[in-house]
Amino acid sequence: MTSFDECKKRHLPTTPMRLRLIKVELDSGETEVLITSLIDCEKYPLQLFTELYHDRWPVEEDYKVMKCRIDLENFSGQSELSVYQDFHARIFSKNITSMLAFAAQKNVAEKTRTRMHDYRVNFTQVLSTM
Repeated sequence: MTSFDECKKRHLPTTPMRLRLIKVELDSGETEVLITSLIDCEKYPLQLFTELYHDRWPVEEDYKVMKCRIDLENFSGQSELSVYQDFHARIFSKNITSMLAFAAQKNVAEKTRTRMHDYRVNFTQVLSTM
């Protein structure tokens, strides 16, 4: 079955879509290429995407935590109720862990303030311990 056939089967559009590629220079000197359907360059200037990229980074990192660290998509049961319970239990656990890590970070910062490097709580390790 071709991709076209799969789209038809799922009632998805098969007409071409206009997209815009945007190069964003990162502070590290690296270049990121973003893709968007916002093609009006006057209404959506390049600078808007640079700011958006930096604002979105914490969201992407949180998504990675939910998907990879707390295994949000791995449910213990097959019923709708068990999926809801697993989902909410894991989000609750992540939020409690975040609160504890935030409090611990203040202690870490205070105890290491005279050191050359900044030290941070390892959130993955805290999740594992929880």
